[in-house]
Formats: sequence, structure tokens, C-alpha cells
Amino acid sequence: MLTDRRYWIYHFFIAFVVSSLLAVEDFLESGIFYFKGFVFGLFTILLVLLPLSYLINKIVAFMNTLMPWGINQFKRFILESVLIITLVAILTSISILTKDFFIEVDDNRDNDFGFEIISLIMFFICIFMLVALHEFMALNEDNESLYMKSKILEKKNYLAKYEALKSQINPHFLFNSLNVLSSLVYTDSKKSDLFIKKFADVFRYVLELNNENLVKVEREIDFLNAYLFLHKIRYGDSLQVTINLSTTILNKLIPPLSMQLVVENALKHSRVEADDTLYIYIEETESNIIVRNTYLADLQDVVSTGIGQKNLIEKYHLLGLEEPKFYISDNYYISELPVEK
Repeated sequence: MLTDRRYWIYHFFIAFVVSSLLAVEDFLESGIFYFKGFVFGLFTILLVLLPLSYLINKIVAFMNTLMPWGINQFKRFILESVLIITLVAILTSISILTKDFFIEVDDNRDNDFGFEIISLIMFFICIFMLVALHEFMALNEDNESLYMKSKILEKKNYLAKYEALKSQINPHFLFNSLNVLSSLVYTDSKKSDLFIKKFADVFRYVLELNNENLVKVEREIDFLNAYLFLHKIRYGDSLQVTINLSTTILNKLIPPLSMQLVVENALKHSRVEADDTLYIYIEETESNIIVRNTYLADLQDVVSTGIGQKNLIEKYHLLGLEEPKFYISDNYYISELPVEK
């Protein structure tokens, strides 16, 4: 608070207003403007305001603990009004007793109540402004505290949602991989054995990546190559994947398993046979990774839960990244996966 320049400007402004009122009142009574008295009064009042402001700050803090505005506003208003009136009465009494000390007074001047009235008014304004200042500062601190708490809770909520989304990926991947294995067991026992070994390696890698919110594209490509190896055991040359990414994009960050999910959907919704080769192209734009795969409309009756793409979109959203896009163009199914800039 004391390091805030606005705090000092505000107090100086109050002192200037009060000393000006005193100087005007004195001028109206004596017809003489005492500049030295004005300057002396300005700094004297400023010195009085600082400890007074500190006292009011402590009182307001105590009242916020004892009787917050949100509990009983009417009682709090009465209590604060009594405080203002009491302080005004005390300061007005002190100013009357020390009038000759603060302002040069002409002994021949009429002894009326002008000074007492102006003192009452100026100290009411002064105390009211100080109370208003510290109430505002306390309210601002409360708002900042509530804002920070809400952000922390929001972050925890987002992280909880994100962890829940990540946990859904492993069963999804496991289910699809076991389907591949079950079909392979009856056709080639040697390949099924190799598949099991590679699957163990891949799944271990999935668990490692799944502990991170973002990974380098390079790591994602390493994992994708291992994942594709499993499927090439089954499909052979009927699965053709071309990866063309620059060093720059490889050092960018992306949610883990993003490209694996897109490729997995391409395999799920395509007919990978000798006469129907599935072509997948992984390329880049300035800020996106583009995954294109050949698209056959007559195969789109395959049952799909849609969990994978929904999770991927939600993961991007929770991480504050641009949302991925999915669309069909020129007989290709295209997935645009933004990377962190």
C-alpha cells in the first residue's frame, strides 16, 4: 500500500483541500491570505492524515472481520456512520483548541463560529474520504483474492477434466489394439508373437507420454512410427504412410497421442486390403500438422462412438490451444492439428 503512488497522491489531495478550506475561511474573516500559514497547514494536516489513515485502515480491517458487509449491511452502515461522526467530533474539537497554532489569526477579528463550522465540514469530508479509500482498498483486495481463488479452482477443475480425458485414451487404444491382435492370431502366429512384444513397448510409451500435457512433435512422431509398425505387421504394403515434417515443426509442442488418434480413426474407417491401399500423408503448414488419408464414402457406416475426436478437441480447449479441425476434401479425410506457437 505504501509503495502505491496513488495512495500518497490521494492523501496529499485531501490535505490540500482541507488546508485550502482553512485558508479561505481565514481570508474571509481577516481579508489577508497567509501563504506561510497555508503551506504550514498543508504539511501539518498531511502529517496528521497519515497516522489517522493508518488508524482507519486498522479499524476498517477489524470491522471487516467482525461484521463483514455481506453479513449485515445495515448494522455495518450504522457502525461505520458512528465511527465517522466520532472521529469528526474529536478532530473538530482538537482543531478548535489549536486554532491559533495552525492559522495566523488577527486579534481584532470577530469571534464568530466560522472556523468551527468550516472545521466540522472539512473533517467530515476528510474522514469520509479516508474511510471510503480504505473500504475501497479492502474490497479490491477481497476481489483479487476471490479472483485468484476462482482461478486456482478453475485450473484444478481443468486439470481434473484433462486427467479424466487422458485416462479415456488408454482403454480406447488398448481395445483397438487387442482387436488387431485377435484377428492376427488366427492368420499368422509368428506375426502375432512379434505384435505382442511390440505392443508391450508401445503401450509403455503411451503411459510415459500420458503423464505429460504437451510433448514435442518429434516424440509424437517416434511413438507414431512404433504404433504404425504394429499395423504394418498385419497390413503390409496396403498401409502407406508418408511423413514430411521440418525440423522447426518437430520442435513444436502438441498434446500427446494426437496424431495416433487421428491415424487410428483412419485405420478404423478405411478398408485396408491389397486392392484398397490406405494412404496417409502427414505434412505441415505454418502452425498446423496436416494428416490426410484416403477416404471411401461407402465405408462410413462403421460404428463409431466419436469419443476419440471429442476428447482431442476437449484436450486442445483445456490447454488453451486452437481447436483442431476435421473435414473432407478431394476424397481425402483431413485433420488439422494445431501446435503450440
